Amino acid sequence: MEIAEDQRAKPAVHLRGKVKEWVEAWAGRSSEFFEFYMPEAYTRAQGEDFAAFRAQKQRIFSMLPWIQIWIDDIRILEGPGYWVTWFAQYYRAPNLSTEGIRRLYWQKDARGEWRIVGMEWEPFDMGLEKVYLGRLKEEMDFFLESWRRAWESADLDSYVRFYADDASQDGRTGRDAIREFKQRTWRRSRPRTVKLEGVRLSFENGGVRATMRQQYRSASGYEDKGMKTLLLWPDGKGGWLIASENWRAL
Repeated sequence: MEIAEDQRAKPAVHLRGKVKEWVEAWAGRSSEFFEFYMPEAYTRAQGEDFAAFRAQKQRIFSMLPWIQIWIDDIRILEGPGYWVTWFAQYYRAPNLSTEGIRRLYWQKDARGEWRIVGMEWEPFDMGLEKVYLGRLKEEMDFFLESWRRAWESADLDSYVRFYADDASQDGRTGRDAIREFKQRTWRRSRPRTVKLEGVRLSFENGGVRATMRQQYRSASGYEDKGMKTLLLWPDGKGGWLIASENWRAL
Protein backbone atom coordinates (compact mmCIF):
# COMPACT_ATOMS: atom_id res chain seq x y z
CA MET A 1 0.00 0.00 0.00
CA GLU A 2 2.80 2.45 0.84
CA ILE A 3 4.49 1.79 -2.53
CA ALA A 4 1.22 2.30 -4.42
CA GLU A 5 0.52 5.54 -2.59
CA ASP A 6 4.06 6.74 -3.30
CA GLN A 7 3.68 5.99 -7.01
CA ARG A 8 0.41 7.95 -7.09
CA ALA A 9 2.03 10.83 -5.22
CA LYS A 10 4.85 11.27 -7.76
CA PRO A 11 2.60 12.51 -10.63
CA ALA A 12 0.80 14.80 -8.19
CA VAL A 13 4.07 16.35 -6.99
CA HIS A 14 5.30 16.72 -10.56
CA LEU A 15 2.06 18.30 -11.77
CA ARG A 16 2.07 20.78 -8.91
CA GLY A 17 5.42 21.97 -10.17
CA LYS A 18 4.18 22.04 -13.77
CA VAL A 19 1.25 24.26 -12.78
CA LYS A 20 3.62 26.76 -11.17
CA GLU A 21 5.88 26.72 -14.24
CA TRP A 22 2.84 27.26 -16.49
CA VAL A 23 1.80 30.29 -14.43
CA GLU A 24 5.34 31.70 -14.55
CA ALA A 25 5.49 31.30 -18.35
CA TRP A 26 2.06 32.92 -18.75
CA ALA A 27 2.91 35.88 -16.52
CA GLY A 28 6.24 36.21 -18.33
CA ARG A 29 4.45 36.31 -21.72
CA SER A 30 6.94 33.69 -22.80
CA SER A 31 6.85 31.50 -25.92
CA GLU A 32 7.51 28.60 -23.53
CA PHE A 33 3.88 28.98 -22.39
CA PHE A 34 2.69 27.14 -25.50
CA GLU A 35 5.01 24.18 -24.92
CA PHE A 36 2.85 23.12 -21.97
CA TYR A 37 0.04 22.13 -24.36
CA MET A 38 -0.61 19.08 -26.53
CA PRO A 39 -1.99 20.87 -29.63
CA GLU A 40 -4.04 18.10 -31.28
CA ALA A 41 -5.58 16.89 -28.02
CA TYR A 42 -6.30 20.48 -26.96
CA THR A 43 -8.09 21.15 -30.27
CA ARG A 44 -10.27 18.06 -29.83
CA ALA A 45 -11.12 18.76 -26.21
CA GLN A 46 -11.75 22.51 -26.47
CA GLY A 47 -13.42 22.68 -29.87
CA GLU A 48 -10.97 25.47 -30.65
CA ASP A 49 -8.03 25.15 -33.00
CA PHE A 50 -4.83 25.36 -30.99
CA ALA A 51 -3.25 27.56 -33.65
CA ALA A 52 -6.03 30.11 -33.14
CA PHE A 53 -5.59 29.93 -29.35
CA ARG A 54 -1.85 30.48 -29.76
CA ALA A 55 -2.30 33.41 -32.16
CA GLN A 56 -4.74 35.11 -29.80
CA LYS A 57 -2.43 34.74 -26.81
CA GLN A 58 0.55 36.00 -28.78
CA ARG A 59 -1.40 39.13 -29.73
CA ILE A 60 -2.26 39.69 -26.08
CA PHE A 61 1.36 39.11 -25.01
CA SER A 62 2.58 41.68 -27.55
CA MET A 63 0.01 44.27 -26.49
CA LEU A 64 0.42 44.08 -22.71
CA PRO A 65 3.47 45.49 -20.90
CA TRP A 66 2.91 43.11 -18.01
CA ILE A 67 0.71 40.34 -16.63
CA GLN A 68 0.41 39.27 -13.00
CA ILE A 69 -1.08 35.92 -11.98
CA TRP A 70 -1.47 34.65 -8.44
CA ILE A 71 -2.77 31.18 -7.69
CA ASP A 72 -3.62 29.43 -4.45
CA ASP A 73 -4.82 26.09 -3.09
CA ILE A 74 -3.65 23.80 -5.92
CA ARG A 75 -5.55 20.51 -5.93
CA ILE A 76 -4.81 17.42 -7.99
CA LEU A 77 -6.90 14.38 -8.86
CA GLU A 78 -6.37 11.36 -11.09
CA GLY A 79 -9.11 10.71 -13.64
CA PRO A 80 -9.70 7.96 -16.23
CA GLY A 81 -6.72 8.39 -18.54
CA TYR A 82 -5.82 11.89 -17.38
CA TRP A 83 -5.04 14.01 -14.31
CA VAL A 84 -6.75 17.27 -13.42
CA THR A 85 -5.34 20.19 -11.44
CA TRP A 86 -7.54 23.02 -10.18
CA PHE A 87 -6.85 26.11 -8.15
CA ALA A 88 -7.97 29.63 -7.31
CA GLN A 89 -6.59 32.13 -9.84
CA TYR A 90 -6.30 35.91 -9.74
CA TYR A 91 -5.24 37.61 -12.98
CA ARG A 92 -4.22 41.24 -13.42
CA ALA A 93 -3.14 43.19 -16.49
CA PRO A 94 -3.37 46.93 -17.28
CA ASN A 95 -6.72 46.39 -19.01
CA LEU A 96 -8.33 43.65 -16.93
CA SER A 97 -8.55 41.83 -13.62
CA THR A 98 -10.40 38.55 -13.09
CA GLU A 99 -10.66 35.87 -10.46
CA GLY A 100 -12.12 32.39 -10.30
CA ILE A 101 -11.35 28.68 -10.54
CA ARG A 102 -9.02 27.31 -13.20
CA ARG A 103 -8.93 23.63 -14.17
CA LEU A 104 -6.16 22.10 -16.27
CA TYR A 105 -6.39 18.57 -17.70
CA TRP A 106 -3.11 16.75 -18.25
CA GLN A 107 -1.94 13.69 -20.21
CA LYS A 108 1.48 12.36 -21.12
CA ASP A 109 2.65 12.82 -24.69
CA ALA A 110 4.56 10.24 -26.76
CA ARG A 111 7.79 11.17 -24.95
CA GLY A 112 6.25 10.78 -21.51
CA GLU A 113 6.01 14.54 -20.84
CA TRP A 114 2.91 15.93 -19.13
CA ARG A 115 0.97 18.29 -21.40
CA ILE A 116 -2.26 20.25 -21.06
CA VAL A 117 -5.00 18.68 -23.19
CA GLY A 118 -7.88 20.82 -21.98
CA MET A 119 -8.82 23.54 -19.52
CA GLU A 120 -11.80 25.26 -17.97
CA TRP A 121 -12.32 28.67 -16.42
CA GLU A 122 -15.09 29.53 -13.98
CA PRO A 123 -15.24 33.24 -13.03
CA PHE A 124 -16.11 33.54 -9.37
CA ASP A 125 -15.90 36.33 -6.81
CA MET A 126 -13.65 34.85 -4.13
CA GLY A 127 -12.23 38.03 -2.61
CA LEU A 128 -8.84 37.19 -4.14
CA GLU A 129 -7.97 40.80 -4.95
CA LYS A 130 -7.83 41.66 -1.24
CA VAL A 131 -5.89 38.48 -0.47
CA TYR A 132 -3.42 39.16 -3.28
CA LEU A 133 -2.89 42.74 -2.11
CA GLY A 134 -2.12 41.38 1.35
CA ARG A 135 0.41 38.95 -0.10
CA LEU A 136 2.06 41.85 -1.95
CA LYS A 137 2.76 43.74 1.26
CA GLU A 138 6.05 41.98 2.02
CA GLU A 139 7.21 42.53 -1.56
CA MET A 140 6.22 46.18 -1.43
CA ASP A 141 7.89 46.68 1.95
CA PHE A 142 11.16 45.33 0.51
CA PHE A 143 10.90 47.55 -2.58
CA LEU A 144 10.17 50.70 -0.56
CA GLU A 145 12.95 50.01 1.94
CA SER A 146 15.46 49.48 -0.88
CA TRP A 147 14.33 52.74 -2.52
CA ARG A 148 14.54 54.57 0.81
CA ARG A 149 18.09 53.35 1.42
CA ALA A 150 19.24 54.41 -2.05
CA TRP A 151 17.72 57.85 -1.42
CA GLU A 152 19.15 58.24 2.10
CA SER A 153 22.64 57.22 0.96
CA ALA A 154 22.45 59.51 -2.11
CA ASP A 155 23.29 56.55 -4.36
CA LEU A 156 22.13 58.25 -7.54
CA ASP A 157 22.58 55.31 -9.91
CA SER A 158 20.66 52.93 -7.64
CA TYR A 159 18.02 55.55 -6.87
CA VAL A 160 17.04 56.29 -10.47
CA ARG A 161 16.78 52.59 -11.32
CA PHE A 162 13.63 52.48 -9.19
CA TYR A 163 11.85 54.75 -11.69
CA ALA A 164 10.20 54.00 -15.03
CA ASP A 165 11.68 55.77 -18.06
CA ASP A 166 8.65 58.08 -18.28
CA ALA A 167 8.07 58.44 -14.54
CA SER A 168 6.78 61.70 -13.08
CA GLN A 169 8.00 63.20 -9.81
CA ASP A 170 6.34 66.33 -8.45
CA GLY A 171 6.19 68.03 -11.87
CA ARG A 172 9.35 66.50 -13.35
CA THR A 173 8.84 64.01 -16.16
CA GLY A 174 11.21 61.25 -17.16
CA ARG A 175 13.99 59.36 -15.42
CA ASP A 176 16.65 61.72 -16.83
CA ALA A 177 14.90 64.79 -15.41
CA ILE A 178 14.59 63.10 -12.00
CA ARG A 179 18.26 62.19 -12.09
CA GLU A 180 19.36 65.74 -12.98
CA PHE A 181 17.23 67.27 -10.21
CA LYS A 182 18.53 64.91 -7.53
CA GLN A 183 22.09 65.36 -8.71
CA ARG A 184 21.83 69.15 -8.34
CA THR A 185 20.06 68.86 -4.98
CA TRP A 186 22.52 66.39 -3.50
CA ARG A 187 25.52 68.43 -4.62
CA ARG A 188 24.24 71.25 -2.41
CA SER A 189 23.22 69.06 0.49
CA ARG A 190 23.08 65.29 0.76
CA PRO A 191 20.25 63.51 2.59
CA ARG A 192 20.87 62.61 6.22
CA THR A 193 17.73 60.68 7.13
CA VAL A 194 14.66 59.49 5.24
CA LYS A 195 11.88 57.86 7.26
CA LEU A 196 8.75 56.21 5.87
CA GLU A 197 5.87 55.18 8.13
CA GLY A 198 2.29 53.95 7.91
CA VAL A 199 2.44 52.49 4.41
CA ARG A 200 -1.00 51.80 2.90
CA LEU A 201 -1.50 49.90 -0.35
CA SER A 202 -4.35 49.89 -2.85
CA PHE A 203 -4.85 48.95 -6.50
CA GLU A 204 -5.14 51.86 -8.91
CA ASN A 205 -4.95 52.26 -12.71
CA GLY A 206 -3.54 48.79 -13.14
CA GLY A 207 -0.78 49.44 -10.63
CA VAL A 208 -0.36 49.65 -6.86
CA ARG A 209 -0.70 52.93 -5.00
CA ALA A 210 1.49 53.24 -1.89
CA THR A 211 0.73 56.09 0.50
CA MET A 212 2.90 56.82 3.53
CA ARG A 213 4.13 59.49 5.95
CA GLN A 214 7.59 60.77 5.08
CA GLN A 215 10.14 62.59 7.25
CA TYR A 216 13.21 64.02 5.55
CA ARG A 217 16.33 65.73 6.90
CA SER A 218 19.34 66.86 4.89
CA ALA A 219 22.96 67.18 5.99
CA SER A 220 22.60 70.98 5.96
CA GLY A 221 19.76 70.85 8.50
CA TYR A 222 16.76 71.27 6.21
CA GLU A 223 13.85 69.05 7.19
CA ASP A 224 10.22 68.48 6.25
CA LYS A 225 7.29 66.17 6.89
CA GLY A 226 4.59 65.16 4.45
CA MET A 227 2.54 62.49 2.74
CA LYS A 228 4.27 60.59 -0.03
CA THR A 229 2.22 58.84 -2.71
CA LEU A 230 3.78 56.45 -5.21
CA LEU A 231 2.12 54.67 -8.09
CA LEU A 232 4.04 51.46 -8.76
CA TRP A 233 3.83 49.48 -11.98
CA PRO A 234 5.13 45.97 -12.64
CA ASP A 235 8.26 46.09 -14.79
CA GLY A 236 7.24 42.98 -16.76
CA LYS A 237 10.14 41.01 -15.28
CA GLY A 238 8.74 40.20 -11.86
CA GLY A 239 9.77 43.49 -10.26
CA TRP A 240 8.34 46.99 -9.82
CA LEU A 241 9.03 50.53 -11.00
CA ILE A 242 7.81 53.91 -9.75
CA ALA A 243 5.48 55.40 -12.38
CA SER A 244 4.61 58.55 -10.44
CA GLU A 245 5.60 60.21 -7.17
CA ASN A 246 3.87 63.06 -5.35
CA TRP A 247 4.43 64.74 -1.98
CA ARG A 248 2.37 67.18 0.06
CA ALA A 249 3.42 68.88 3.26
CA LEU A 250 1.80 68.11 6.62
